[in-house]
Amino acid sequence: MTYRQLRTDFGAWLYVAGMPHVHSVSSGVLVYAGTIDESWPKEAGLAHAFEHMVFQGTARFPDSRSAADYLESVGGSSNAWTWKEHTFFHAHAPDTDWKRTIIWLAEILNAPRFDSKKIGSEMKIILEEIKRHRDNPSSYVGEAGEALLYSDHPLGRSTLGLEESVSSFQKEDFLSWQAQHYYPENFAFLVAGNVNAKSVLDFINKSFSSAATKQNRRLPLFDLPHPPDFKPPINAEKIVEREVEQVNIYLAAPIPGFYTRETAVLDFFSDMLGAGSSFPLFQEVRDKLGLCYSIGSGVYRWDDVGSFIIFLGTDVKRWKLALDTIFKVIRKSAGDPALLKKTKRVLKGRLAIGVDSSFEVLNKMSMDMVFCGLPRGLEETLAEIQSVTLNEVWQAVRHYLTPEKFVRAFVAPKGFKTS
Repeated sequence: MTYRQLRTDFGAWLYVAGMPHVHSVSSGVLVYAGTIDESWPKEAGLAHAFEHMVFQGTARFPDSRSAADYLESVGGSSNAWTWKEHTFFHAHAPDTDWKRTIIWLAEILNAPRFDSKKIGSEMKIILEEIKRHRDNPSSYVGEAGEALLYSDHPLGRSTLGLEESVSSFQKEDFLSWQAQHYYPENFAFLVAGNVNAKSVLDFINKSFSSAATKQNRRLPLFDLPHPPDFKPPINAEKIVEREVEQVNIYLAAPIPGFYTRETAVLDFFSDMLGAGSSFPLFQEVRDKLGLCYSIGSGVYRWDDVGSFIIFLGTDVKRWKLALDTIFKVIRKSAGDPALLKKTKRVLKGRLAIGVDSSFEVLNKMSMDMVFCGLPRGLEETLAEIQSVTLNEVWQAVRHYLTPEKFVRAFVAPKGFKTS
């Protein structure tokens, strides 16, 4: 599977992954605006709140029901997410109705109404989302860990924002955010499925022809040095006390940002640790020692800096054993040739399965855009997986993932101490 790269009349890039073997089309718009673009504390959470509000009515779709029904009535769907540096809107439909995905995207991005009467109720929904997030220790510990790792850098801010700011948002705030960030030159268009690339290009040019334009695409606002120059406090930790029975732990180590070879190797190593229930983290920490119900690992890579994370929930009396076991697993896995080979086979298999779904292909394209700057074809992705060597893994782990490099966040019962 490959994709075509085309240029729209208004300067934005369009990437189309042709999939003639499927009967669906998935389309998305990646907007180069996210949490780091907010002016805190006044605009805390505005990027995410804007994402919510565009679903609440447009010039063509007067309310959320009609906006959703436009795709659902033909068996399709729509959704969106907001992250640190981007916001992504996506729509899915049968290939016979593929134009609906573009029409829907153009409508919510070009013509949201921001009805003042609806803003208040939608902001209350986000306040409930914030409360749910804080009430979920396995979720909130990640926010605490990122804040500890990134300190005063905007990457440490919560995408959901602050209750005070979210409660105060008015129509003027959304109009201002739209004017700053929501114009076609600040978009990247992604389409996957049984559709002709030239037809998609022509229809996008037509659908977005009336949108406001300006040449002002956001560049990285901050120049945080890449590791190893970026050094958070050694063995830094934060404890958040809650009425809970478990201690939830979030480990995060800084790694190079965006797309570098080291980051790609560390991303691969994350799968070596936790790609499934037959992999070392699950087997050693959960199955053999019974230290947790769930455990996982992952990699985030932003423009400036990235992070390698491991998270779990465990008994308050056994958390030290859990951490000791995790670091033993890291050391042992970094030198395991059989595990390297198995991980390559697993990732190749997942890619093969994913190309049967336009939704999965679109999701991969969006993640490639966020973390690599461009969507990557199947052959390119497979080649990168195959090229990873055990020596590269060992060197990256030794440099970035020793125990003292990790910050440690805990959401724990009252009175919990690590000393």
